[in-house]
Amino acid sequence: MDLSSVAIWTSVGNNLNSSNNFKGNFDGNNKTISNLTIGTLATPSYQNPTSGFFGTLSNGASIKNLTLANIAFYLNRSVAGAFIVGGLAGVASAGVQIDNCHVSGL
Repeated sequence: MDLSSVAIWTSVGNNLNSSNNFKGNFDGNNKTISNLTIGTLATPSYQNPTSGFFGTLSNGASIKNLTLANIAFYLNRSVAGAFIVGGLAGVASAGVQIDNCHVSGL
């Protein structure tokens, strides 16, 4: 799936200390998601403290069989504090399973 036409991407489960964390199961079915960007060099995007395809994975979440290709994140955090970024996920807490996933950037 080519996401180059998606102007604004908000990370799935994008808050470190919130019930918005992704806790489910995601099977990418051996598909590739390409050209995912968050913000641009000219206009960085503000995101919650955790950013990636998934922001925060918790409570036994499972991600498998997924490739992210040609991803780029341009972020602006205008408030003090931690800013945690990862291609697949900004944060994966204990008990999360990630299997057969691959990430490449621009």
